[in-house]
Amino acid sequence: MEPREGELAYGFSLPATAAAPVVAHETAELLFDIHRVYALAEPGLALARELTAYACRFAREGQDVHLTLHQRAGTLRLDVYDPHACSGCAGQRHDGLRQARTLVRPYGGTCGFGAAERCGAGTRTWATLTDTPRRWAA
Repeated sequence: MEPREGELAYGFSLPATAAAPVVAHETAELLFDIHRVYALAEPGLALARELTAYACRFAREGQDVHLTLHQRAGTLRLDVYDPHACSGCAGQRHDGLRQARTLVRPYGGTCGFGAAERCGAGTRTWATLTDTPRRWAA
């Protein structure tokens, strides 16, 4: 079965190392190419790298982080899971999402974090991007 354009649903685990953001970026780039995710590719790749680096800051040596990529109906969603509970460090987490907020804003997106309900205990951090056609003034 051929991959369908605009229907992206992948998840993968990465060791929480300095190389993880680069591996996340390269893997996301391959998946975006296969599924022809062109309009949101550039900010999506930046978010894959940024969110993975963010999650790695909350993981200890030997732990993994988990990245998921989903696209449906023109919205690209990235979720990253880290093993550290979000309670007790909300301020640090909020500050750490500053770059992600800058990346999603022009695309009508959102980002945030909360307790993970899957992928084990810890925290889920997400970001969305929307492919909205521009309306040009007449």
